Amino acid sequence: MADNESASTDLGIWSIDTQAPAKPAVSSASSDTGSSSGTSSGISDRITSDDTITITGHTEPKATIRVYDKATGVYVLVGRTKADDDGYYSVTTISLEDGDHPLSITSADVAGNESAYLFIGLWRIDTTPPNKP
Repeated sequence: MADNESASTDLGIWSIDTQAPAKPAVSSASSDTGSSSGTSSGISDRITSDDTITITGHTEPKATIRVYDKATGVYVLVGRTKADDDGYYSVTTISLEDGDHPLSITSADVAGNESAYLFIGLWRIDTTPPNKP
């Protein structure tokens, strides 16, 4: 057996990231297409005829944002996007069926660590037009 040994290879500096990021911040969620009667000024009642919801906010740069619907009792992924280099994001859900949708959002860093769920409200989708008088 020969005592040949190759030159060492510089593998650089490695960083182990096992820490989940903070929950993402939500700046806005749309769209509340109806009137928000019975709510405080500027507060949405989260009843809409638009079957998609767009959420914007801020999180860790380049993180993956995921939106989940728990209408069936389990978390179902209904939207996903990547935050930009400054951490800003905008994500629109897939088309949601008429009914109530408890939506939550998470942020996953580039290492794959996912934050805890942030509940962003119970949204009611109602695309059925009212009956004619």
